Amino acid sequence: MFQIIKRLIITAFCMFTGLVYAAGDSSESDSIKPKEDICVQEYASEHWLDKTQAATFTGMCKTVRWFDRLFGKDKPFDDKKFGGKVVLGFKDTERDGFDPKLRVRIKSKLPNASKRMNAFIGRVDEDEFISDSNQRPDAVSDSASVRRSDDEESEWLIGLGYSNPKNAKKGFDYSIGAKISSGLNPYAKVRYRYNFKMPETHFLRATQTLFWQNDDGYGTTTNLNYTYVYSYTDILELGASAKFTEDENQWEWVTGASWFHRLQNGHGIAARTYIRGEEENSESVPEYGVVLTYRRPFLRDWLFLEAAVQHQWIQDNAGEPRDQSFGFGLQLEMEVGDYRKRRKE
Repeated sequence: MFQIIKRLIITAFCMFTGLVYAAGDSSESDSIKPKEDICVQEYASEHWLDKTQAATFTGMCKTVRWFDRLFGKDKPFDDKKFGGKVVLGFKDTERDGFDPKLRVRIKSKLPNASKRMNAFIGRVDEDEFISDSNQRPDAVSDSASVRRSDDEESEWLIGLGYSNPKNAKKGFDYSIGAKISSGLNPYAKVRYRYNFKMPETHFLRATQTLFWQNDDGYGTTTNLNYTYVYSYTDILELGASAKFTEDENQWEWVTGASWFHRLQNGHGIAARTYIRGEEENSESVPEYGVVLTYRRPFLRDWLFLEAAVQHQWIQDNAGEPRDQSFGFGLQLEMEVGDYRKRRKE
């Protein structure tokens, strides 16, 4: 049974990436032979896992290269400046039921546009991505985010970003783009980030994001994160996020504490407790909960398995008893290209 489940999940990766990134193949010149194409990744082995990862890299890379060539063909596309990730899984809670999850993220430099510009293409939660309201957007649990909008469907977004790579401590980042999966809906955002000077094992980061979306108007998000590296195996993280949007016309916020513990062979566990609030809600703290997560490499160093259990206490209106909801989530995360370096940048 375990082998069947593995093959079904990885086959879903292949089918999905083959359908979504087919446009990248159609844009390539017939004169480019596969062996000369930097976007065609050789299989690490004949194992079906390695073939899946190589095919996903090829499709993603060709899509971004096609986008870069819209700005010209004077400078060659560098596949080493490209990274991506595909997440496939689900979450099932007593309150909300079964919720499948499919996320795709591609981030790459655009040599024909500008050395400082990068492209983003992905299937993400639209509201969270544009507003920067989730500090861990691809985690199996969404407890790090403020309350989602009524539309919880993931959307395909494409965007262009600009940042100054010479100053990693502080500075402005700019991004413009549009939703492309269900009607063209443009957005724009500017973010100011600042890393405070702290003792060696302490890290404090603040970000302020101003954003605008054609359908929902303007908004702003404030994020503050403190990290304490207790030891090589243990890390404590405290975070708070507050968001205001013209559409909701209220402040929504979430604050939480997380403990991360490193086990052997790249395995890890995490425990998080959080409180979520809304300014206009008759119950100012409508939700709080705890989440336990286990994460480990799965058969390859670029494939990860993540499982989580959570327990929530939810109160929609003041005076009503709080509902308790138990939930479980499971997902596979596949990295392609130099995703970890691109994420840090």
